[in-house]
Amino acid sequence: MSWRRTVTGVPRLPEDVSREEVADLQRVAGVFKMADLQTICHNIHTDQDFLNPSIGTFLTDMTGAEMKRVFLNQPDYADIIFKVQGERLHTRVM
Repeated sequence: MSWRRTVTGVPRLPEDVSREEVADLQRVAGVFKMADLQTICHNIHTDQDFLNPSIGTFLTDMTGAEMKRVFLNQPDYADIIFKVQGERLHTRVM
């Protein structure tokens, strides 16, 4: 099974965050190869931060899909088994 880093949501920056602090965050995001965070910072710098909630929604959807792939109907990791329409559905309690 392969694991990959998943991140959800968008950072909540203070209203008075400086451009320098956003630039620092963008540099750190680059070091850790967090492209979505770099894009969020870029959007803040270019006054396009209205786009950032869409990035957060996308990341949340991707995380949900990954959790479903990893944990849903995986007997080895099941904490509980539901019987749905005669079928067994293995799942994990989070």
